Amino acid sequence: MSSASPMNTPEIIQAISPLIDTFDRFNIPYFIGGSVASSIHGRRRATQDVDIVAAIQRHHVQALVKVLENDYYIDGAMIRGAILNQSSFNMLHNDTGVKVDVFVLKSSDFARHELGRAREEVIEQGSRSFYVASPEDVILTKLNWWKMGGGISTRQWNDIVEVIKRTGDALDTVYLRQFAPHLGVTDILEQVLIDAGR
Repeated sequence: MSSASPMNTPEIIQAISPLIDTFDRFNIPYFIGGSVASSIHGRRRATQDVDIVAAIQRHHVQALVKVLENDYYIDGAMIRGAILNQSSFNMLHNDTGVKVDVFVLKSSDFARHELGRAREEVIEQGSRSFYVASPEDVILTKLNWWKMGGGISTRQWNDIVEVIKRTGDALDTVYLRQFAPHLGVTDILEQVLIDAGR
């Protein structure tokens, strides 16, 4: 488990713990992605947003809202819409102001592999563990976001390079090259591997 962490780690842990506890209570598989995951596997960076992918279904919505409405600003209609469209909804943690973006797990092969490969990591040394996207899935997802953003974000690109460098010889390049075509990032994957010295 990595000890690299975002700078405002206590707030992040406080903001996501009630949600993760509720996912566990209702047996909803999840994993943390985005900047928190890339901070764990690579470049340490402060963030006020947390991205979580979760296999939420319609029958979960009422119970989730009931359990979480005291800790977060949460909207049941927004959750139902995200489930219908396989998109995302956001929640605001009342005590910290941290925004949690929850992405409903898509039905693609890549999404299923991404969920299955998530592993327990600690965000801060000595704290509880959470399921976090694997380094390879962080790389692929961030490459996709980089491409969709017009390929201009130096910060995103550097985050990816740092994850590759810090993962080192453990990096599963076979998996990366298997799923890069699914996301349309084959060419830029090869470029970022070169930039990272691979």
